[in-house]
Amino acid sequence: MKIFISSTYRDLKQIRESIQRSLNKAESFYSRGMEFFSASNDSPSDTCLTEIQKADLIILIISDNYGSIVPGSNLSYTHLEFREAVKYKKPILAFLYENPSDPFVQTFQNEVLGLNKVVDQFCNEHELLGKIWPALFDYLYENGIIVQDSTFQKFGDFYSKYLNQNAVFNLCQPFIGRKDIITQLISFISGPQKICIILGVGGIGKTKLLYEFSNNFKDDKYELRFLSPYKNFSQQSILELPQKPTCVVIEDAHRRSDLNAIFETVLSNNNYKIILTSRQSGLATLHKLTSLFQEDDILRINLDNLGKTDAIVLAEEVLGDNFKQYAKTLVRQSSGSTLVICIGGKLIRDGKVSSTLIDNEDFKYNAVENLLEEAYLHHEPLKTNIKKLLEILAGINPFSVNSSLDVIAKEIGLEKYQVSQLIRHLKTIGLLIERGEKLRIAPDVFADNLIFNASCSTGQYSSDFIDYLITNFGDEYFLNILKNAAELEFSLNINRNKLTENAWEIFFKKFENVSFDKLINLCEQLKEVSYFAPDKALKIINFVIENFENDLADGRLIDRISAILQEIGIHPEFTKTICHILWRLCKEETKGTSENSGAYIFNVFKKLASLDNGNTCEAVEGALDAVKEILESNKLNKTHCLLFEVLNSSLSAELEFNSYNARQFSISWVSPFNQPTEVLNKIKKIRYKAINLINLFVKTSDKNVIKSTIDFLLLHISWPYMHGNRTSNFENELNKEGIEFLKIFKEIIAKNNNDFLIAYIRTKLEAKNSIIDSVKQKLDDNYLNIPKKTHEELLFFCLLNEWAPHICLNIEDDNKLFQKQQEDTAKWFWQKCDNDPAKLITELTNHLEQLKNIVQKLTIARCQTL
Repeated sequence: MKIFISSTYRDLKQIRESIQRSLNKAESFYSRGMEFFSASNDSPSDTCLTEIQKADLIILIISDNYGSIVPGSNLSYTHLEFREAVKYKKPILAFLYENPSDPFVQTFQNEVLGLNKVVDQFCNEHELLGKIWPALFDYLYENGIIVQDSTFQKFGDFYSKYLNQNAVFNLCQPFIGRKDIITQLISFISGPQKICIILGVGGIGKTKLLYEFSNNFKDDKYELRFLSPYKNFSQQSILELPQKPTCVVIEDAHRRSDLNAIFETVLSNNNYKIILTSRQSGLATLHKLTSLFQEDDILRINLDNLGKTDAIVLAEEVLGDNFKQYAKTLVRQSSGSTLVICIGGKLIRDGKVSSTLIDNEDFKYNAVENLLEEAYLHHEPLKTNIKKLLEILAGINPFSVNSSLDVIAKEIGLEKYQVSQLIRHLKTIGLLIERGEKLRIAPDVFADNLIFNASCSTGQYSSDFIDYLITNFGDEYFLNILKNAAELEFSLNINRNKLTENAWEIFFKKFENVSFDKLINLCEQLKEVSYFAPDKALKIINFVIENFENDLADGRLIDRISAILQEIGIHPEFTKTICHILWRLCKEETKGTSENSGAYIFNVFKKLASLDNGNTCEAVEGALDAVKEILESNKLNKTHCLLFEVLNSSLSAELEFNSYNARQFSISWVSPFNQPTEVLNKIKKIRYKAINLINLFVKTSDKNVIKSTIDFLLLHISWPYMHGNRTSNFENELNKEGIEFLKIFKEIIAKNNNDFLIAYIRTKLEAKNSIIDSVKQKLDDNYLNIPKKTHEELLFFCLLNEWAPHICLNIEDDNKLFQKQQEDTAKWFWQKCDNDPAKLITELTNHLEQLKNIVQKLTIARCQTL
């Protein structure tokens, strides 16, 4: 961090030297002042002003001496330096001498005070030295170390390039709908969660959403910082963040190769949070990065298309009064893309695209193509060359200029220096962005459009352009070419002449007769693209499993296969098939260099069955269907108990539903607002499917399986809640899932009525239910002599009481009075039996329905006393 010290020299010489010594000794600081400038042809004032422009922070000290006047000016050197710093918007820490006598100094100080800079006062040199370091540390706490071209940018710097209303791609359009998501993001900042993941397809409005959130963000505690798309993150980058609580915003996380380092470094500090946006293709990578965090630490937001009404309102706003009649057609042709609505509407309004073209099938791509007009600016004679250059760059995205320049120049028919000039021009207008040594086209939708138009003529899709890229650039960029084309193919759902058909055949052949190390590398590449072509990726994986069976013992291979299967299994139509493959691999108990290979394979299975990981309800259903088929087609043994962990993934999450914690159906990644009935019905269907699968375990006679079944039931057994001022009978309050659990318990006990099993269940229940402890103390030896039949009834009584003590008017009371209710309930029940063990045993031997009535009365009695 370069700090410039601006002050008069002679009267503050010792102070300046002391500050400079201290700063230069401190890591990450570098101070400069006019005394460091050697003789040169430039005037002292020009040299100082140049250094001001290079500085990251200015320390301004104004003593009672105005200082030397700059020749040809009526300002002192220090005063001129201050104005230069203000001109270039440099942060300034100003220290002003108290009660100056010089009128020029007074005028100077008033100017500083009028600009609301960070200011402190001093009366002597000793006091000044004591104030500089605390002020600097306070500044760093609020802002972090400031450097030129920072890795982390403030709001205004990050979004400034999007605020030109004349640019085709800008964020000046109105913000329509999605106010609830803004509310979620605000709650995320003030809440306990650490990570927010916003998923959505290209052009759906992720950037606009974050802009609106950030533009209206007001929080005295937290700062927002935006990860620059042009910079690679390093360990030193963390110093650029404020030390105060800060939320790091990462756009297009699916495009970054440094996410692992960002997560590891940023989230190791409890003061930091992360909000990121990504396309669905980045989901598996994000799963891996977030696997070490509790699901409660993560907020997941799936950004869907605007509702039809909101989309039409947006289209009318963008089109203006003269063209608003085209709003409905524009919305229909945009396929829900807010980017296309905004760009297409602006082009129609400005007369750059005829409104008659709006009915064209490929309107959305023709609209986005108008970004080319900026590329042609001042280079009209080279239009054809520029378009071909952009098409090539879009196809090989991201690319290195130095390694590709010769081939690119040859292919577009220009000299290398001309290509270099065009690339600099494209960078200047923002169509190319640089990250490290790589360049890529921005925005992503523009790159998609270029590949689309190069691959499609007269409505027919062809692989010719992709084949051309592979022929000429495949040695270095084969994976990039395949990934870019496959992603476009996937997003368009192109089912005609596949763009990548030949490319996949080439890729498949790479797996034939390769060395193990080469195979590992190819699997790494396959993982990058498998999400976009699950059918092709599955074909390759089946080939690898079949032809490299002996190599599966190496954990490096099995781990990569599992990661690819996870990418494929995210798609609901493939989930069941993938889960069968995962089970087969796990059951073979593959062991090798990676001790946790088997665990990793099975962990992927569990993730595919979990609603917590952003999976669709349909994908989770596919995983449960696989579990059902596995259980029905095999004689159950201890190995199958692993599948309880899969069911646990489908049952353990919780849905925040207004202020209530609805245990009957649950999932944490959806909005905390009322969900559509369709969504809730899907979730309930999944949970009931998981519960019904437990019955398949009950049919076995294997004691280990039965024991695991009991453990699983006891893990998920819970209580219902009574909300509001109503009371009802116990059957209504006991949620339907609880009824199903009780039925399964009854079947287990009826089928396996032996002393060992009864004792095991009682032990487990005793650990969960303190009521039994109170009753047990009174029973003494009689407790051990209860007849076997009574054992069964006692178990059901305990199960019912597992819910009963917790029923109350609201959750807050339930949490506060939990222990007290248990104690009061035990006393109440004991008093009901007149403190007589014999009466208690008689009571317990009543029919199960009578026990339910007892608990019902208990429940109503408890509710009336609250």
